[in-house]
Amino acid sequence: IKSKCVRLLLDQGFTIASQGAGDDEVALFPDEGQTTMEFVEGAAMQVVVNRYERDRQARQAALRLHGCRCQVCGLDMA
Repeated sequence: IKSKCVRLLLDQGFTIASQGAGDDEVALFPDEGQTTMEFVEGAAMQVVVNRYERDRQARQAALRLHGCRCQVCGLDMA
């Protein structure tokens, strides 16, 4: 494999297993028995969420009042 990502991983000391190597040797959850059933996964699902935006004037007023400095670590985010 000659990809840049693989070279970077190898340079960092990682080893690259070939696809399918050791599938029968490693049991991720040994307490679960082997099954002969096949499951199909990966169906597309639509997820709908609400996104809330702050009022720009309210945000500016809060920044003027409280500033841009973290009250815990003191980091200035201005």
